[in-house]
Order: sequence, then structure tokens, then C-alpha cells
Amino acid sequence: MFKELNPIPHNQYVVVDISKAMLSRHPRGPKHVIADLEKKFPLEDACFDVAVCFFTLEHLENIDQFMEECYRILRND
Repeated sequence: MFKELNPIPHNQYVVVDISKAMLSRHPRGPKHVIADLEKKFPLEDACFDVAVCFFTLEHLENIDQFMEECYRILRND
């Protein structure tokens, strides 16, 4: 997905994955966060304007928990 993200300045987004190996495949620049997306995200409340996930939902057992966490980290406006 780097090709799609590359035009965005690296200081404007965060890359999250459960796997350190997968994060290492993403070029340096953006902040990398290791997280189990089936649990509470290690991110502050209302800290993002947009949440985008690629190839994620099909791997989750509790999609409701994931969606609640996405809602929690997104700004209200």
C-alpha cells in the first residue's frame, strides 16, 4: 500500500500492524505502531481525521470491537 500512501507526507500518517516484520516493510518516515487490532489500540482518543485499513477485516473475529476503537480514535468533526 506504500504506493498509495507515498504522496502523503510521512509525518501526516501512522502505520499500524500487529507484526513488527510487516511494519519493517514500510519505509521509514511515518510513525510505526505495533497493535493487536482485536484489543484497545495504543492510540489516544480523537487523534485522527481518517482511519484506513487494507486487508484487515477478514482477519478479525470481533469486528465490533475494532469499529468501536476506530470510532474512539477519530475526531468528531
